[in-house]
Amino acid sequence: MNIEVINEKENPLFERKEVVVKVPVEKQTPSRKEVVDALSKKYGNSKELIVIEKIDQRFGGKEATIYARLYDTEKAARQAPDYLKERGGVAAPKKEEKKADSQPSFEELVSGKKPEAQKEAPAEKKEEKPKEAKAPEKNEEKKEPLKKEEQPAEKKAEKPAEKKAVAQKEEKT
Repeated sequence: MNIEVINEKENPLFERKEVVVKVPVEKQTPSRKEVVDALSKKYGNSKELIVIEKIDQRFGGKEATIYARLYDTEKAARQAPDYLKERGGVAAPKKEEKKADSQPSFEELVSGKKPEAQKEAPAEKKEEKPKEAKAPEKNEEKKEPLKKEEQPAEKKAEKPAEKKAVAQKEEKT
C-alpha cells in the first residue's frame, strides 16, 4: 500500500503522533486492518499502538484520507476512546461488573436510584403476590362547562370602553 504523508504532528502531552495520510484507492476503501498494517510498517510501531480515527473518501474518489494516532507506549494507548479501539480490532478492556457488596456510584447517589442488587429483591416479592384484575374506573363526575355566572371575575367585569359602546347603541335604538 502506497502511503503519502500529508500532516504529521508530535503530541508529547498525550505521548502520541497524530498523522494524516493519503492512500490511493483502486476498488474499495481500505479496511482499518490494512491501514494499521501499512502504518506499522512505515513507522515501526506495533499494531496495538495504532488507532485509526477516521477513514475519509469522497464519493467516486480515487484516494482516501486517513486520520490516525500512533501512541508511544501501551499506557498512553489506553487513553484512546474504547469505540475507536473496537473499530480497529484492538479489544478494549472490559469493565468489571459491580459486586453486590460494593458501594453505590456517585451517579446512583445523585439520581436516587438504588443499586442493581437492591432492585432485584423487591422484584422477587412482586412476583409472589397474586395479580388482581382491576377494572378501569370511569369518572362519574364529568366536568361541565362553566356557566356565565361561574366564569372568572375578569370576564364578568366589562371594560369601561365597552360599557360606553353598549350605552351608545342602546340610545340609538
